[in-house]
Amino acid sequence: MKNYVPRWIIFSIDLLIVAIAFTVLWLFRDTFAAEKAVFYEYKLLMVLVFYSISAIVFRTHRGVVRYSTMHDLKRISFASLMASSLFLGVTLFVNCTNYWDASIPDFHIWFPIVLGFIIIAGQLLLRFIIKTIF
Repeated sequence: MKNYVPRWIIFSIDLLIVAIAFTVLWLFRDTFAAEKAVFYEYKLLMVLVFYSISAIVFRTHRGVVRYSTMHDLKRISFASLMASSLFLGVTLFVNCTNYWDASIPDFHIWFPIVLGFIIIAGQLLLRFIIKTIF
C-alpha cells in the first residue's frame, strides 16, 4: 500500500482552506465595518472558482505532499497570487462600476490581498502537518 495522500484530497482540502480563510476574513471584516457586507455566497463562489483555476494551472495539488520543497512553495505562492490578482481585478472593476449601479455589491481592495496571504499560510501549514504525520 502506498503511503501518500491522493491528489483529489489535497485539492479538496486546499479549497476547504480557501473557504475557511474567506469566511474568517469575512466575519472579521463584518465585526469592524460600519456597514455589513452582502452577497457572501456569490463572492465565496467566485473566490473558489478563481483558486480552483489557479490551483489547476499551477498544479498545487500534484506531487507527494510529505516531500514538499521550495518548488512547491513557489507553486502555491504563484497560484495564490494569480487568484488574488483575479479577485482584485474583479474588485476594482466592480468598485469602478458601482458608481453607475447601486445594486452591484461593494468590494474592498484589501480583502483579496489579505486573503491571499492567509491561504498561502494555510496551505503551507497543511503540507507541514501532512509531512509530520506521514
